[in-house]
Amino acid sequence: MADFYKHHSRKLLWFMLLTFPWLYFEAASIPTNNDIEAWLPDNHAIRADYDQFKLDFGAEELLLIGLPASTESTGMSAAVAARLERLPGISECWGPSYLQSTMAEFGVSPEEIQKRLRGLSRSNDGELIALIATLSPEGLTDREKLVENVKQVLAYCQLQDGESLISGAPVVVTELDRLGNQEESSKFFLLTMLISLLLLHHSLRHWKLTFTLIGQTLWAIQLSGALIKWSGGEANFIMGALSVMVMVFTLAASIHVVNYFRQSSGENRMGDALKLAWKPCFLAMITTAIGMASLMVSEMAPVRQFGFGAALGAFVSLIVGFGMTPAALSCWALPDNSHTPFESRMSRIGFWVVAHSRR
Repeated sequence: MADFYKHHSRKLLWFMLLTFPWLYFEAASIPTNNDIEAWLPDNHAIRADYDQFKLDFGAEELLLIGLPASTESTGMSAAVAARLERLPGISECWGPSYLQSTMAEFGVSPEEIQKRLRGLSRSNDGELIALIATLSPEGLTDREKLVENVKQVLAYCQLQDGESLISGAPVVVTELDRLGNQEESSKFFLLTMLISLLLLHHSLRHWKLTFTLIGQTLWAIQLSGALIKWSGGEANFIMGALSVMVMVFTLAASIHVVNYFRQSSGENRMGDALKLAWKPCFLAMITTAIGMASLMVSEMAPVRQFGFGAALGAFVSLIVGFGMTPAALSCWALPDNSHTPFESRMSRIGFWVVAHSRR
């Protein structure tokens, strides 16, 4: 084992470096699915009712725009509806007046019309009215752009956030996409990576080795994402936590190998370290993977996707942390393992706690 890493360590590190851009592109191109339908349980009466509703009435997505009731009498609501209907992402937009005249054409009595409109396009307290907009195929393709265009129309009509409300499936999906996108999740990820970098350097006191271990951690994250894509998986907003999980799992395996390497000596130092490290690393990985894989029995598809991705990430973390860390140690020699005064004090405190906890 030691001979293998002695002759092939640099090749392994170059392999990670050269394949990183390709894996990054593959991981970044995972299809995203934050549709509300995905969160409905597969085998549940709610899902059956929803599927039957789609068969009976179609599956058009709607935007609901709430406006002050006073805008109906001034004609503002009709003007807003006309502007919204001209947007490329909206096929039709109906207001209370349009719905009222349509029902009157079908012979519905005025009393029944008002009863039906209450709760549909007029609030129960009479303070709000609703414009109902149906999405066109273009709107379904880019919901985020459509929601932004609707907000611009409302701003143009001088209806501020406090005077207008927007709701409906496109708004929810847009917000879920925002919460799960790479830009939003990268804030927490970068902070976690910075903390890990500083703690790792404090432990290793070797910048080249520190950056190498962080680099292989990033490679493990991209490999996990690429494998999810190749296996037909989808991304959703809770998958944003997967990158941090894989980073923590990989660093944990790497630190195990580094610590056992420090404690070993002799000509077969690397082999001895791997013999000592494989069992705790494997047991930690298999128990974590089983726990994550248990989420795959969920009736909700996004939870199953997360369980599969997390379990897969645990396996990748073990392989990368256990397989690539010796290559880094072979290229960058560890500094002297002498402890600082602070570390010595903390070590004595730790031994004291362990000794007294047995009593």
